[in-house]
Amino acid sequence: MKKCIALISFAVISSIVLISCSKTQTQGFPDRHIVYQASDVDNPKIGFINADGSSAEIINTDFFVTQPTWSADGKTLLFRQAPGDSGYTHNRSGYLSIWNDVGTTSICNWRKWQIGWIPSTLHDPKQAILLDNYSRIVLVDVEKCKEVSVYVDVEYSYPDEQQTIHSYSVSSSGTFILYTQVSYNPYGFTMKLWNKESNEVESIGQGINAALSPDGKSAAYTWFDGIYIISLQDLTTTHLVEYDSRMSGTKSLFENVPPAPQWSPDGKWLIYHKCMVPICEGSCSKINDYSIFKLDVSTGEEVKLLDGGIYPYWRDQ
Repeated sequence: MKKCIALISFAVISSIVLISCSKTQTQGFPDRHIVYQASDVDNPKIGFINADGSSAEIINTDFFVTQPTWSADGKTLLFRQAPGDSGYTHNRSGYLSIWNDVGTTSICNWRKWQIGWIPSTLHDPKQAILLDNYSRIVLVDVEKCKEVSVYVDVEYSYPDEQQTIHSYSVSSSGTFILYTQVSYNPYGFTMKLWNKESNEVESIGQGINAALSPDGKSAAYTWFDGIYIISLQDLTTTHLVEYDSRMSGTKSLFENVPPAPQWSPDGKWLIYHKCMVPICEGSCSKINDYSIFKLDVSTGEEVKLLDGGIYPYWRDQ
């Protein structure tokens, strides 16, 4: 009897250790410019493609990859895994996960962070900036899964009104964070620019899913009628892409997975996904309902790269 109890105790302890470490060996990822989310219902997978639309490749995985991001050196993918995920297109929060180019994956799978947006990698591959529980933007040590510091915190900023952070982007220097703060009743989506050096916050307009340009002088973002670029010097805006990103039947809410424009490393292109189901016919719910496009910022020329993907991200190197 004592021996059985000892064996059971050992098994429980071993399982806890495995859950907290959770490192597995899988295949490495292909050498491509762009990575994107490709999972569908009960079908976990991830997609890769070159910037010119060539050499598209889908890799089947044992886990659902949400919003993958390249590290600065292109040797690691950061993404999140949502507990209980079955592959529907959504923005559910989840755990920080790391996949390196030799095929090792690991996950910070305790409830320290509930990551809610695309993780922002820094030049130091050991660090990243994350959105925790839709209320804090934090700097973390990726290798140790350890919080280093808090940059933005709206959890207790407005005690009489709920405030959350919808999405964010970090400048290449790490000095600025552009994020969208959401207020409720009525809804409001205000983009705010945080300066690390002064710790000051400036409101710059309405928008979501903003991405700072590589030179830090402008940002691309999504609004109800499409994709815009805003100058951070004089706050002038340019409407680049006509697109209805509203949730079907509403005027003040966004669809489940609105476009999230990302820049090419040279700042000449934007890449993003769009729902291809007309709003009058309902909403997109399957991965094949979406297509990925790139756009020449200088000419406005839009090119479709592929069908069946969301949240594309361009590698820096």
